Amino acid sequence: MADPMAMARNLNDTERALFLSEWGRAERSPATGAVMAFFLGGIGAHHFYIGRTAWGVVYLCFCYTLIPSCIALIEAFLMPGRVADYNDEKATEIYQRIIASRPRKARPAGASGSGSQVVGGW
Repeated sequence: MADPMAMARNLNDTERALFLSEWGRAERSPATGAVMAFFLGGIGAHHFYIGRTAWGVVYLCFCYTLIPSCIALIEAFLMPGRVADYNDEKATEIYQRIIASRPRKARPAGASGSGSQVVGGW
């Protein structure tokens, strides 16, 4: 499990502020997920909540059978774990995007990656 606060400690102040801002918007509440699964699970609202759109559409298409409602009652107890996984994935995604946006260090003049220089263009 990724700890967002541990990730934030590895960033400079500007990056940390950006990370915490984006993660605050992306973070989902386990309690909200469980409540949505319990009361609105028959139409797949809990799946839409954590970005599982395909599963939400499947629940929505079959809601008239009441099967999704029965499954959602069970999923209400699984939602805190699923929401935690979603939050971890989002935190890791945001962290990696911030790290990737850092400027790369320039190599000193004359340095090459292979250790040899090509003379004459070939």
